[in-house]
Amino acid sequence: MKKKLLIFTASLFALLGIGTFAGYSWLTARFEKDAVIAQVEQWWDCRATLESSTVNLLSTPATVELRGLKLAISDDEVTKPYAQRSAFPEDQALLVAEHATLSVTLKDLLSRRYNIEKLHISNLRLRTEIDTEGDSTLDMMFDSPEDESEPLPAEQVQTKRPLNALAANISSEPPQTGDPAKPKKKRTKKRKKDKEPFKASDLGLALQVQEASVNNGSFEIVDFKNQTHMTLSNIALTLSDIDVDPNNLAAHNRSNLKFAGDIKTAKTDSTEVTANFNVQGDGVFHPFAPDTGLWFPDLGLNILIKKGSSFGGAPLETQMREKDMKKMREYGLDLTGLAMGGVLQDDLVTQIHAIGSKMIIGRDTHLICPDYGITLLQKSWINAAEDDHRLNGRFTANPELSQRVLSGAQAKLGEKYGDTVAALAQATINATFMDEQKRLIIPIKSRGPLSKPDVSLDGTIGDITDSLKSAGKSLLEGLLNN
Repeated sequence: MKKKLLIFTASLFALLGIGTFAGYSWLTARFEKDAVIAQVEQWWDCRATLESSTVNLLSTPATVELRGLKLAISDDEVTKPYAQRSAFPEDQALLVAEHATLSVTLKDLLSRRYNIEKLHISNLRLRTEIDTEGDSTLDMMFDSPEDESEPLPAEQVQTKRPLNALAANISSEPPQTGDPAKPKKKRTKKRKKDKEPFKASDLGLALQVQEASVNNGSFEIVDFKNQTHMTLSNIALTLSDIDVDPNNLAAHNRSNLKFAGDIKTAKTDSTEVTANFNVQGDGVFHPFAPDTGLWFPDLGLNILIKKGSSFGGAPLETQMREKDMKKMREYGLDLTGLAMGGVLQDDLVTQIHAIGSKMIIGRDTHLICPDYGITLLQKSWINAAEDDHRLNGRFTANPELSQRVLSGAQAKLGEKYGDTVAALAQATINATFMDEQKRLIIPIKSRGPLSKPDVSLDGTIGDITDSLKSAGKSLLEGLLNN
């Protein structure tokens, strides 16, 4: 999705680049409302509306303001002149930008370089639905509306309107004096095919931006494939010192990043909220792979999740393998009724290396919940795009919970094997799983789909089994051998 937003932003920049060598009146006309709408609908398979636009190319820097820009998936209305269309379907808008301001140094365009002083978008709202096959409505809207190399069969062709009166006189090249504008060709709807990867060279020029920001943004993702509903709200995002040169990515391929926002996730088939937290942070962003020039985001992030945020909360027995829960209950280590997750009792501080769609934890990270804490170990990772993860960590119960669990274990073992063996097992458990603060610590791991994690005991510890075997009793042999 970051790729789509980059293309959207770069396309706004491109409005200033086309016709740099043309006259003031011609360039100004490109930013009149109808012309902007026509241009956007040529770029993407969408229907657009715009409340107003203003442009001042004589100021330094030159400025452009767009108000009330809204985009929805294309419909039959785009075949009509803008003034004859029916009302814009407000409930179908996938992108809304209430106010966008762009300040650019025009003289740098002569050397094929965009020098943007400021791009600010306020009240940006995005939403998308992902179907069971993984297709996104936002991706559909940002597809090109035409592809003459692969037309659909004649009976499926849907033509788009000729550009309206103003835009029809604006081609991709400045019109020559006295030459009539050529009529536009009819366009065919693009056949769905594998998308070409986005490359730095697609930008067409070097890009420098002092600051690009989004204020009070929101993003809603309803994913029917993975049955998740995610809402990002109160988004504040700032990219600064953006420097991308497709001809020299080794030295010019980075941006500073600062962000904050609220994230809420739930299941599409339930009102149960699985996470609700505030996140903020900063870092460095490298958008393209230097060796191939392909879009391949590489981010190094420092992240803070505020105290009071909540994660999970589902009972542990629904998250952990049944065979592990059964073995733990068999030996008295009963965690039934304990929720996996909860409200954070302290700020969570971590470092993340996000490369492509994979997020790798850069330091041991502590989630402190009411009855226990979970430590995610360095090099654990999550790949949300592929609904996959591999987490290694430790479960640490607070002293009160630890005492309750261990007392239950001793009673269970004494009842089953007698007091002598129970005392031996208790001593071994204490030596292996208890720290100096009398807290029970159990290594855990989680694998597989994020939407249905497979949580189990980490099978790396054999101390209890070895100790009991030496005493002639391998009571916990099955517990730790996964």
